[in-house]
Amino acid sequence: MKGKQMKPLVSVVVPVYNAEKYLSECMDSIAGQSYRNLEIVCVDDGSNDHSRDMICAYMKWDSRIKLLEQERRFAGAARNRGLEASKGKYIIFLDADDFFDAQMIEKMVGRAEDTDADIVICDSQGFDEKKGKLCPLKGALNKAVIPSEDFFSWKEIPDYIFQLTSGWPWDKLYCRDFIQKKRLYFQDTRVANDELFVDLAFAEARRIAVIDEILVTHRTNVPNSIENTRHRWWRCGFEMLSGEHKALKTRKLFRQTEKSFLNRAADYIVWNLYDMSGTSYFHEYYQYAKSEGIPQLGLPGYSDKLYYNEIVYENIQKVMRLTEEEYLVRHIAELNACADNLSRLIERKRWYFPEEIFPQGAGLVIYGYGEIGRDFCHQILNSKNIHLVAAADRNYKKITEEAVKVKPPEEICQLEFDFIFIAVLEKDTAGEIREELVCKGIAPDKIVWYDVNTGNTN
Repeated sequence: MKGKQMKPLVSVVVPVYNAEKYLSECMDSIAGQSYRNLEIVCVDDGSNDHSRDMICAYMKWDSRIKLLEQERRFAGAARNRGLEASKGKYIIFLDADDFFDAQMIEKMVGRAEDTDADIVICDSQGFDEKKGKLCPLKGALNKAVIPSEDFFSWKEIPDYIFQLTSGWPWDKLYCRDFIQKKRLYFQDTRVANDELFVDLAFAEARRIAVIDEILVTHRTNVPNSIENTRHRWWRCGFEMLSGEHKALKTRKLFRQTEKSFLNRAADYIVWNLYDMSGTSYFHEYYQYAKSEGIPQLGLPGYSDKLYYNEIVYENIQKVMRLTEEEYLVRHIAELNACADNLSRLIERKRWYFPEEIFPQGAGLVIYGYGEIGRDFCHQILNSKNIHLVAAADRNYKKITEEAVKVKPPEEICQLEFDFIFIAVLEKDTAGEIREELVCKGIAPDKIVWYDVNTGNTN
């Protein structure tokens, strides 16, 4: 009688730097996994707190835990070091301040074995450290672009392959032979050192499989974290984009994934532009983006039709066309217009957009630009989870607000979108609009109305 087949070894690589506050919760969630055949490779990246001592204490009661040490070289280099030392059939890179569902690895390995996938992705959520509560995570699994097949590759979604998730590694299980065969590595920059690895893996994978479950909780708003100080190291982002641009071309993968990369790069640049804090950092970032960063990636040469977000497209064009002073004056004017509108809205009832009912990355058309529609549009413009394709209103000719382009309803069918959101108060009115849209050939499951009074979705 044959013995029970041994489960494949999984290497868990954990880069650690001054993580003593969160390390116990992280290590407990890894060591306590229902999947037992693990090697847990902790790479101490020059910590000067008690992180190393805590790992050594864990090693005394769990022989699966190993400790590698290096001088401070940042998370990308630490992950590369752990990858070199790992021996598992599968490898997963988990962060020392996050924590994980007890069945995470078991479920991901099971999915990998069932599908023979090179990569398995799970869903994730955030834990806001300042507020002390769970929250949606910007950039988590983008369900709107996942094909219906059991597994897929870039060939099924060439225009959206890099929009599957943000470029972090900790919600993904990789086949180690695949990583080695494709010569994948993390950049050794201070920040943005993981996106090149993740995106190249997406582009190279024969099979990608998904688990539609939240299995990772990622801490956000962590004081003194690299994530919260990335504006100081803005050049790393351009190094990442330039490296990915070059690597995709070298590997002969650029032509197939060009539209997806264009939007990944443009979104990243504009996001950093909006997020840049400090006058000196903004000045340096703007001047570099205008003179080198954006032109080197070829972004100005792309048609607006290739962009998923017209706000992103417009910002790329503005940077190339305007001086820094002109851009800021224009941007501040737009913000003031929004602020004036907000002040007026505060005087009456405020309508809040139910972002949580839509999948990550969804593109929305807002039908109706009255009080509710205006509120919704401005909230979507400030979201990093979903994006505004357009607003539509029968009175579009009377609406001159620059921040949102309002189109006639007749043009909706010409747009690329995931959902149409009917922004009206009355259910009967919403029903009439729904019938009108269905008659135009729009699928009913793409039309959403949200009762702002009851919170019900129809």
